[in-house]
Amino acid sequence: MNIKDLTYFLHICKDQSIRKASKTLFITPQGLSKSIKNLEDELQFQLFYRTNHGIVLTEFGEILKRYAEFILHHVQCMHNEIASLKNEIRGEISIACAYGVTSALSPEYLLEYKKANPNVILNIAEYPDLLVEKAVLEDKSALGFTIGPVDTAKFDAVLIQKHKLNLLVNAKSSLSRKNEISFEDLKNEKFILVNKDFRTYHNIVNKCRAAGFIPDICLEVSEIIMAHKFCSLNYGISVTVDYVIQDLQFNEVIALPFEDETCNWEIYMITKKNTHLTTTAKLFINHIKIWFLD
Repeated sequence: MNIKDLTYFLHICKDQSIRKASKTLFITPQGLSKSIKNLEDELQFQLFYRTNHGIVLTEFGEILKRYAEFILHHVQCMHNEIASLKNEIRGEISIACAYGVTSALSPEYLLEYKKANPNVILNIAEYPDLLVEKAVLEDKSALGFTIGPVDTAKFDAVLIQKHKLNLLVNAKSSLSRKNEISFEDLKNEKFILVNKDFRTYHNIVNKCRAAGFIPDICLEVSEIIMAHKFCSLNYGISVTVDYVIQDLQFNEVIALPFEDETCNWEIYMITKKNTHLTTTAKLFINHIKIWFLD
């Protein structure tokens, strides 16, 4: 039994004639009769009586008619809902975003998405980088924007944007006279870093260790603006991102590039590996890829 057989059956019920129904359906009477015979063989009862006034449903046929109408109605509803979803995406997407990422990416990509999909609700929550990963792993967020490197055993990750890290020093520091900074230059300096929930903390500590020393971290902060303020007071050195320098202007602070070209702040879009994503989330991810990568 299939949808086509049930559709043919209901057309015969309406027209009370195989010949009339065959014309409506653009099928031969023989082909229509074969479809009804298939139904009768499967159900093991006769569906119609043939009379001088046409064909009439048997008691068994009446039961099939009732359920066939119910089934085809809901099949049509299903098709309508799918078509509606194709034409008008609805739903809600939970997004975990690392601090600073929203500013780095600028809001245009979200505004354009909302303009095209006004019925999609974007729930964006900001966290330190490592807590973004935790939110995605625990299915609290469908996707996240975090800072690399990313554990590809746990996440599917797409590099969205890359920024340069810069050293922040007070204008009075001897380091301020350099054009570029190596990590060996920083051996005896006091560091002001974002705390351990941020990927930058671990990236900088690893760079220092590779240069042969453990950094003297005198202060951990939760916002990069605090690092800028403490550097302006000559409390120590810090690390910032190139785009932040343009927004935060402190006359006493100088930003210097690193010699190490791998000293980057890389924004990744992540989803949990082998997880189910809604159609709405998949389409949002495609929007991000087209916006930033094409």
